Amino acid sequence: KHDLRHAKGDFTFELTRDRYVIGRTNGTDIQLPDPQPNVVTANQASDQIVLEVLPDGVFMVNKQAPLSKETLAAELVKIYEFRPDKIMFVKGDPKVQYQDVIFAMDVARGAGVKVIGVPPKDTN
Repeated sequence: KHDLRHAKGDFTFELTRDRYVIGRTNGTDIQLPDPQPNVVTANQASDQIVLEVLPDGVFMVNKQAPLSKETLAAELVKIYEFRPDKIMFVKGDPKVQYQDVIFAMDVARGAGVKVIGVPPKDTN
């Protein structure tokens, strides 16, 4: 494990057998994709939650209606309030700033998300 310092808190970084895991020392896990995955498949029938961070402070959850920074927290609380699996994937648009992705992850954590994954980069 390697400790990383961030302006908003302490993070840990760990390389596991399948993936990289970055987590805050207060218990939130962030999972990064394997840089060389064996197989990447799309599962349209999945109940996975994917939060997209788009330019201009716009967010979308599972390609639904766009959300703003002001409405994101309430929508995530609504989604995760009764959901047993507190897992989310965050996908940042290449044009967004890193701080916008961190903002989204902080809001997700505040909404009860325990594990945050980063999906593999699209190769299409």
